[in-house]
Amino acid sequence: MRIKSLSFTSCIVLSMMFTSLYGNPLQLSSIDSLKVQSQTQNNLPLANTIIEIVEYYKNIDADSSTLYALRLIEISDSLNYSEGVLAANVALVNVDFIKGAYFQGIQRALPFLAQEFEYEGYHLANLYLATGNCYSSLGIYKTGVEYYLKSQKIFKELDVKDKINTVSNNLGALYIRLENFSSALDVFINMDISAENKALQVTTKVNFGFIYLGLNDFEKAETNFLDVLNFGDDVIEVRAKAIASYKLGDLYTQRKEYAKALVHYNNSIDYFSVLENEAQKMNPLNGIAKIHFERNELNKAKEVALRSKMIGEKTQTLSELTDVVNLLSNIYEEEQDYKNAFEYSVLSRELSDSLNISRRNQEIQILEAEYDFERREEELKREQNIALKNQQIMLGGVSSVFLVSLLFIFVFYKSKKNEEEANLRLEHLNKDLKETNNIKNQLFTIIAHDLRNPLSSLYGLVTLLEMRASNQEEMEKMIPELVSQFKHTSTLLNNLLNWSKSQMQGYKVVPSKFDIFELFRTNSKVLASRFQNKEISIKIDSTSSGLVFADRNMIDVVILNILSNAVKYCDKEDSVLISSTSQPGFLTISIKDTGMGIPKNKIRLLFTSSFYSTTGTRNEAGTGLGLMLCKEFVEKNGGKIWVESTFGEGATFYFTLPVHDFAVEA
Repeated sequence: MRIKSLSFTSCIVLSMMFTSLYGNPLQLSSIDSLKVQSQTQNNLPLANTIIEIVEYYKNIDADSSTLYALRLIEISDSLNYSEGVLAANVALVNVDFIKGAYFQGIQRALPFLAQEFEYEGYHLANLYLATGNCYSSLGIYKTGVEYYLKSQKIFKELDVKDKINTVSNNLGALYIRLENFSSALDVFINMDISAENKALQVTTKVNFGFIYLGLNDFEKAETNFLDVLNFGDDVIEVRAKAIASYKLGDLYTQRKEYAKALVHYNNSIDYFSVLENEAQKMNPLNGIAKIHFERNELNKAKEVALRSKMIGEKTQTLSELTDVVNLLSNIYEEEQDYKNAFEYSVLSRELSDSLNISRRNQEIQILEAEYDFERREEELKREQNIALKNQQIMLGGVSSVFLVSLLFIFVFYKSKKNEEEANLRLEHLNKDLKETNNIKNQLFTIIAHDLRNPLSSLYGLVTLLEMRASNQEEMEKMIPELVSQFKHTSTLLNNLLNWSKSQMQGYKVVPSKFDIFELFRTNSKVLASRFQNKEISIKIDSTSSGLVFADRNMIDVVILNILSNAVKYCDKEDSVLISSTSQPGFLTISIKDTGMGIPKNKIRLLFTSSFYSTTGTRNEAGTGLGLMLCKEFVEKNGGKIWVESTFGEGATFYFTLPVHDFAVEA
């Protein structure tokens, strides 16, 4: 079995966190002195003391950093002290970054980034650095590099060597993310790190290890990771040791030096335990389980893998959880426990699907963030162009004040009009993007949860056939369930395709005159076997005229969904009655059943995008998509739909349709 050798992304995020805003840390005695000092101060001296306290806690205690930052904002606001407000918000952005709330950090930073500062000082440089970290962690590397370079420029002007090295470290880490290891090596080799800055020293060693791994120089990678283990026991150094030990385990596993690998994997677990980081334990645990599997020590492999799986389920670490579930499937297959092997194989596929959907959602979030950034950048450029044009007009107006005035008014009017048109286009684009994203999320939710079940069942049947682990009797038990699931899937697909076509503005209303009772009779024949199986009677009262003017195909979908619901929520000896009443210009159709009814507090959820649904009287599944589709199609045909129900006594669905020509909304 081949062991995966490199896993850069998760570890480099941690490496960047070590040096996010770390400068020259205060000693513990100094911070105690500052706390005592803050109790006797007021106004501006108090604000400056709290700024120093916040600086101390930035990378040590996120909760304390947040607490003092909020206090600093309160004091600075009362003093109108802008530097204090900026320093406090830098600390809060850094806390967002450390906790992985990257979008929240960017959102918090943007109002300050849009301001113009007379003096570009230390706190603004820190803001650029923290913002660059957030963008880089989201994969928006171009924007991250831009903010890093702005931060580096200010720190060089201020000659803050440790901060210059911090920015360089994060730039080098970005190169590692992009697998540009040669450029990353150049950055780290040229850094001048002071002996006092242990945090940056240990982080740089970790990054050198990753660089040499990428360059396939495993001896140098090993040397750098081993050097990390000689550092002290600060939180930052322990985190570095945890990562280095895990990667050493991977290196020795590749060499098949399993004894050494196990020592380092176990050390990594111990370090992560000190940090109370359960999720990160999964990588070394998976490594240990794979070694036991390679040695054919199946019981040990299974024990360790199940421990890792438990952590993954608790922390929802999908990538590592998918790996360990796949390993458990292989272990059970080696033990010839085909039942468990099959179950874990199916679970592995489900986790893989969820992971893919999660990654797609993250890609969409990144695209949205890039879109927002580019829009803001375009607005700034447009404002600068307007200002430049106005200045040129002012400078060129020497010959005639009247002519200059006319030219200024004309250009300003045109610029304002263009700006309004551009803003309007941007609003429409943003609205379309959000609507498209909502449609995508709804489609993914349905596909992930409702289409996957019958496919998994079919996959399971095929797998059992392949393993020859099922006899004829078991096959006969499974086939009716498969048939039931595929009937449900067929209905779902029809609704899903109709709904998605409607959402994407691809469904045009084509009205015509037809008898609606004819559609009811046709659909009752389609559903006849389901009515008969549950011994439900259906009656169509067609004594009055049923002529309506609407799109026949759309109303056919509406009737099929409502009748299907009636069958679903009725049981033996229940009945369904279809009737109509005439109103000026409209026909009101009612479908009344004597089934289980709908709870009063759930009626408001019907016909909405909440996809509310419950199981039927015989555990029939549903998605909630059908009634939402009914509402859209009835309203597109100029009617309305509603329901009246008493829980336990049945439900009556009503909808109206015009009987004459009307203006159709496409």
